[in-house]
Amino acid sequence: AGPPPGAGPVPPAPRAGGDAPRSPLHLPPPASPSPGVRTETHTALLAPAPPMLRHPLALQRSLRPLKRRVDSPVGLELDERATADRIARLGAAPDRWLPVMRPARERWLRLFLVHDAGPTMPVWRPLIRELRTVLAQSGVFRTVTALRAGPDGTVRGHGAHALGGGRDAVLVVSDCMGPQWREGPAGALWYATLHRWARRVPLAVVQPLPEHLWRDTALPAVAGLLSAPYPAAPA
Repeated sequence: AGPPPGAGPVPPAPRAGGDAPRSPLHLPPPASPSPGVRTETHTALLAPAPPMLRHPLALQRSLRPLKRRVDSPVGLELDERATADRIARLGAAPDRWLPVMRPARERWLRLFLVHDAGPTMPVWRPLIRELRTVLAQSGVFRTVTALRAGPDGTVRGHGAHALGGGRDAVLVVSDCMGPQWREGPAGALWYATLHRWARRVPLAVVQPLPEHLWRDTALPAVAGLLSAPYPAAPA
């Protein structure tokens, strides 16, 4: 028998596989629709993007050799063992004991993550955010500071003027396709900055492009074996 009169449309029968009901997706209407153009209401949906950094834990493990602590140039902390030894040696003779202080300990290196802001880099912004998060959560570096390398060859960001100390390291994230990597005023300024950093601190370029495309960039890579006279030596 058919549906009773006035019962409305019959809902579609469920699929054999038990799939959830589907909703049509529509592009948002233009801000100023043309006369006669039909616009439909829509709902914005946020779809999760796949991570661009495939093995974050492996990256953090590879940084463990850099996880060292050294004496801080400022600040003191209580040396409990030495203080207890002093109290034991002096016994109950003095009315009071003075604590033994030592330099405070802190993480060894401060990392500067310099991200290229050239015209071809917007697609890699999620990778830069993920990389900064993974490096900061690794517990290896004292601080992780992001700096912006503009296509005009300048570097901007909090702490850019202080880069180049004895316990700094630099990672430059770039596809090496922007104007600052090529000949011209921007390139002269940018390469002068890179050379100044490399003379003072360890520096490396993180190339997000596949390896077979590196030869087409402004900084083609050449395979080789590098060595350093001591840990975190200037590049």
